Amino acid sequence: MILNADSRSRLQTLITELDDENTLELVRNLLAGGADRLELLDACLEGLNAVGRKYEDGHYYVAALVMAGELMGQILAEINIQALELEPGQMGPKGSILLGTIEGDIHDLGKDLVKGVLQTSGFVVYDLGVDVAPEIFMAEAIRRQPDLVGISVLLNTSRQPLKRAVDLLKTMMPPGQKRPRLIIGGGAVSQDFFEISGADVWSRDLLEVAAQCSRLIAAGD
Repeated sequence: MILNADSRSRLQTLITELDDENTLELVRNLLAGGADRLELLDACLEGLNAVGRKYEDGHYYVAALVMAGELMGQILAEINIQALELEPGQMGPKGSILLGTIEGDIHDLGKDLVKGVLQTSGFVVYDLGVDVAPEIFMAEAIRRQPDLVGISVLLNTSRQPLKRAVDLLKTMMPPGQKRPRLIIGGGAVSQDFFEISGADVWSRDLLEVAAQCSRLIAAGD
């Protein structure tokens, strides 16, 4: 069942308000009614992004980020990402991706959801974790030689390190080593920022990320 606009908006509002009891009740009701799990996750990520924006605007403090993270953990347990019916990889892995949240940003839920979707879809994922310096992305890209590098950023204050990571990955690869294609995403990424970032693709759509990664790998051949 497709998640309707009213339910999506209500879910995002409850998460933004850190209303854990009513959020979880709504998630359970939507799941019982047959709501699509991926669409639920996508709506929840929008709510999480809104919490991040409130933090940056000074309306929320660090405690709110912690509360939002705990709430998203409970939501993930209800949705059960391992039960998602995604297209499996058919002839071995579809490709490899180095994944991490950029320096200055400790948010891992969006990254972890993308990781789960990509793994279920047949990709090999090397997870660097959170608060990853641009130089670490560079060093691990040289060591792992992935097809793709995916960088997540929720906070606008971490845009500059992300831009530096993209610049390093595009210009400093060793001679003879193929440059990985670059995908960026998260609440701080917009079309305008993507255009100045130098990345190959941007995404804030959990429903499309696996397809985008597949297209990037195909385009790099």
